[in-house]
Amino acid sequence: MRHLTLSLLVALPLIAATASAHDHAHGHGHDHKHRHAHDKVHDHHAHGHDQENLGAHEHGTGLLDVALEGETLVIMLKSPAANLVGFEHLPATDAERAAIAEARRQLEQPQQLFGLPTSAGCTVLSTDLHSPLFDASAGGADGHADIEASYSFSCSSPAALDRLDLAHLFQAFPHTEQLQVQAIAPAGQQAATLKPGQPALMLRP
Repeated sequence: MRHLTLSLLVALPLIAATASAHDHAHGHGHDHKHRHAHDKVHDHHAHGHDQENLGAHEHGTGLLDVALEGETLVIMLKSPAANLVGFEHLPATDAERAAIAEARRQLEQPQQLFGLPTSAGCTVLSTDLHSPLFDASAGGADGHADIEASYSFSCSSPAALDRLDLAHLFQAFPHTEQLQVQAIAPAGQQAATLKPGQPALMLRP
């Protein structure tokens, strides 16, 4: 697995937070499910810790990591900023600032962006967006800036979550030509390349 292991390690605090929230609401039985999700992702990290070139910066190509375990869904997107806003330097014009604001608006609507079926009852537990372009005062944009977005969901009817449909993502960000996907789901471990003409990722057999 080329980039899944280290990226999903970053998602462990999200899964842990999900487990903690559900533990308070549902007790130890529900907590066991989230511990299982945590352990499963951790095992993948342990087996792929020596992979170093996990975050290649290639214009037109984004990286997407997906983990579905029980009712917990974690999605992580990493993309060159050029794919999402059309440039990678700190914004200097009103048009560039507007492009960044629009990208943030799209990224803050993950149910639509990733085509989550409403029948799955997925609720966003956390959203985390990172990029030097989002905080010009922080600096750090060297001409090769990335945008990273991570999401944690709780899905009340996970059996209905049989696929992700990223057609809207490709429409919202037309400079994104493909997404290299790594997934852990009931359908098994899988790697896939999604494109505008093939935007669906199957999560169940």
